[in-house]
Amino acid sequence: MDYKPHYAQPFTLQEAIGLEVPVITEEISRLQNSLNKLHETQAQLKEYVEESKEGGESDPEILQAIEDNVVVM
Repeated sequence: MDYKPHYAQPFTLQEAIGLEVPVITEEISRLQNSLNKLHETQAQLKEYVEESKEGGESDPEILQAIEDNVVVM
């Protein structure tokens, strides 16, 4: 499933002010859903890292993904 934004991302506050209320509401819902999914994924990645520590070394790519997600959130 590919996401195609209706507007260039990111947009400025001035541009957001000019948007219709339903568009803003839809965008807020989409962003909240994305953030919730990111939190879920982050928890799964952290759980995996904890489990993999017991068996040896953690995957550096997963550790990097966790760090990158923190910046995004």
